[in-house]
Amino acid sequence: MSTQKVNFSPVAFNIFQPSGNVRLLELPEELLSIITDTSSGNSANQALYFKSSPAVEEFNQNGDNKEGHLHLCSNDKAWLVKQVSTSNSVYVTRTSKTPPDEDDLIADATTDTCGGITAFAKPTNTLELHAVPASRSDMIANEQLARLIPTIHDASQVGSAGKTSKYSVSQLHEHIPAPATVITQVLSRRCVFQLPWSMSNSNISNDVTTESPQGAKAYISSPKLLLETWTRLFEAATMSDTKITGDLEADMLLEGFSDIEDLMDSSAGDVYKAIAKTMFERDGYFVALALIKKATNVGEKDTINEMETARWVGNVILQVHDSQTGGTGIEKESFEKQWEDAVPTGWVKYCSVEVLGSACAIELEKEKEMVVWREYGQITAAQTGESTQAVATASSKGKRKWHEKFAASRNVKR
Repeated sequence: MSTQKVNFSPVAFNIFQPSGNVRLLELPEELLSIITDTSSGNSANQALYFKSSPAVEEFNQNGDNKEGHLHLCSNDKAWLVKQVSTSNSVYVTRTSKTPPDEDDLIADATTDTCGGITAFAKPTNTLELHAVPASRSDMIANEQLARLIPTIHDASQVGSAGKTSKYSVSQLHEHIPAPATVITQVLSRRCVFQLPWSMSNSNISNDVTTESPQGAKAYISSPKLLLETWTRLFEAATMSDTKITGDLEADMLLEGFSDIEDLMDSSAGDVYKAIAKTMFERDGYFVALALIKKATNVGEKDTINEMETARWVGNVILQVHDSQTGGTGIEKESFEKQWEDAVPTGWVKYCSVEVLGSACAIELEKEKEMVVWREYGQITAAQTGESTQAVATASSKGKRKWHEKFAASRNVKR
């Protein structure tokens, strides 16, 4: 029923044919704030993207691949787009002159000073947006990452059958239906590297970018490859008497040492350099694991958490052993010796299973203490006191001579 007063001038209503193809999109409050907020240039920095998840490799009753779902993504949020049918008569209108013609529909509505209302579309479906929880976006990003690019277990695998990537990091951002910040975090935590690799000033840049070099392709680093890269990096740092720090330019270090076996003249060497760069870059792997604390003030340098980084090395050693032996543990004494040989001398005091804490488990097998891998995790506040006591106990370990001998070999080679 019309609520228009009797003495009010009538407003003509017309329906333009043929109707336009229009789909109405719901705007939740969070999305509306992104579109309308212009303070501090926020609107210019918040790009919105429609992304479709790739078809699921499962088949429906007709034998076809299941279609992916459409998502609307911003830097920090994601919404699942669902189409909903309506039986109500819904019209999209604009003010127009009477009678309407095609020119009136194209003209700007603000130029109309009189006339009525013209309906130029009658949508029967609307698009609803359902907010995707951050945990769900994280899971989607991890799942799609595993589908899109291969995991490399050996440096020589890159480019071999089944180990050729089709996407760069920037293209992964386009294909994964998740917020940009979530994708960046997942790529960093999985130590996704690009080839061909290139030296850059990413360590000192405060800008976050998803740009990729022309022709670059992305790969996921396996724990085995992470450990191999760390070992080579550690050897190069030892030979050059370079201290491993938070702002270490790992790619520069490896590039400068041609005396490290098979690094310089092989494609495998490029893989190690690319991973080393990803480990230490401004928003790279170690930052994602909170092993490196980024500098917040001008003139300061990034700092590395030595105990946490030592724990990470020990945990990766266990993880690699676990994958190679099918979950069997490694004898405690043998493990700690291997661990000590993989970190700087000053970090040896952290190489004990007590410091590793919940990132491992100790089991008794025929009166031998066996260490079993557990998912790596940061030490909680409640465990800090226990870890401090464990470090104090473990710090009585004698210093090794291995590092000194290795460093001395640099002069012999030269």
